[in-house]
Amino acid sequence: MKKLFLLCLTAGFIFLASSKAQAQNYENAIGVRLGSYNGINFKTFLNSNKALDLNLSFRNNDDFKRFLLTGLYEVHNPINGAPGL
Repeated sequence: MKKLFLLCLTAGFIFLASSKAQAQNYENAIGVRLGSYNGINFKTFLNSNKALDLNLSFRNNDDFKRFLLTGLYEVHNPINGAPGL
């Protein structure tokens, strides 16, 4: 069983190392945030280089319960000397 696991792990690393990275074009995206604060994330592009990112996070502890809503206005600009970023 251990040999099978190592074989699958090695095959996975080889596959990831040989695959070509490609960017994705999207207007809207939704995601999950896991960690000390759990929640959901929603991002939408307003035009080609401006986006709105909304995060709704919550934390449920024995001591306290907390909800956080965060809104980010993002501007995406190219970095000089780093083509493709």
